[in-house]
Amino acid sequence: MSHLPKTLVLTHFPAGTNNGAMRHLEPLFERYRNDLIWYSFKSPRPLAQMPEIPYAHGGYWFRPDWAWRMRRYFNYGPWAWGMAHQAAAHGRKHGAQVVMAVMSDVAIAAAVPTARALGAPLALWVHDDPPTSLALSSLPPRIQRFVSSRFRHAMGCACSHGVISTDLAGLYRKEFDVDPLVLYKGVDPQTCLPAPVMNDSTEIIIGSVGTVNSHENWRTLLAAVRLLNMRSSRRFKILHVGALPDELRSPEVECTGWIAPSDLGPVLDRFQLCFLTLWFDLSARTISRTAFPTKIGSYIQSQRPILAFSIPDSRIVKLVQEHGCGATCTIPSEHALAETIEKMIDDHAYRDAVAGMGRLRDAYSIDKYFRTFETLIHRAEAISSRPDLAAQGMQ
Repeated sequence: MSHLPKTLVLTHFPAGTNNGAMRHLEPLFERYRNDLIWYSFKSPRPLAQMPEIPYAHGGYWFRPDWAWRMRRYFNYGPWAWGMAHQAAAHGRKHGAQVVMAVMSDVAIAAAVPTARALGAPLALWVHDDPPTSLALSSLPPRIQRFVSSRFRHAMGCACSHGVISTDLAGLYRKEFDVDPLVLYKGVDPQTCLPAPVMNDSTEIIIGSVGTVNSHENWRTLLAAVRLLNMRSSRRFKILHVGALPDELRSPEVECTGWIAPSDLGPVLDRFQLCFLTLWFDLSARTISRTAFPTKIGSYIQSQRPILAFSIPDSRIVKLVQEHGCGATCTIPSEHALAETIEKMIDDHAYRDAVAGMGRLRDAYSIDKYFRTFETLIHRAEAISSRPDLAAQGMQ
């Protein structure tokens, strides 16, 4: 394991959060517990489990209730600047030499001010393209423009950049003239389940993990399952791990609720297929093209073939095609989706897809993830001073 410089990690989400970015950070906090320091701009819930690394947090303004628009301007502007100085003080107390910001929400506005206040080089880690995410958010347009400008400013000031997928790396090379590293958690091969066999089971379980990002696509899956149950001698059902809104529940769906990653194996073992989807909407096209959901790691662990349901140039569709680890459906129709599922459970096609899942396991190992993270931090450390970082800040 490489020695890292003391690194202050900035996030908008606090300790105790269950989201994709936190799933990526947890193994880093465990492996580099002596090298990482954490500051979150949101405060944790009272009973949240605290990390073993040095941790401090700020907190958003939520009062007065009637001034919600003013509060938002304040949180993303002066208050973000003030919390940046708190974060820098926390980093200074623990000897931070590098700042790494996970770029979402207030962390976007506070990344450069924190690095400037600490006098440390800045590394960025981007999970979802912030300009697109902001455009889809409920934030007032003026705040969207302000945070987008802070993101561009941070991209120019940072010494090192990490992104979630190869497609997002390609987009940022063109847009920002940077050379991002692709930083995705991957899996420990020893935790992967044995290769499955499509037997003569009378029940086919389509597995789903985590957040349902597209309600419309989920409803299309439900409709496809109902079609299959009407015309097949087998019974098809969906097994979802995670929270599921009431309006998406159905007799065809079994929902387990959230399960700790360490306890996930027996549930994944019930899957025959893994459902992976991103939006068809034109407004979300950039995210669909570049996003690489954290749940892919759980699907690799399961070693069950992936059913990718999205636009043709989606990263998840290309992933399945590149590795031959499942099947893709790029038509937002329950009939097309049902036909794709029927082809997937053919014995020969299933064996080929399972072999592809083995290739995917080898391509996304957690050891590669650790090495890439170390490169991200060492890149920032190597550029110990940047004129633009020293001279520029929040304007």
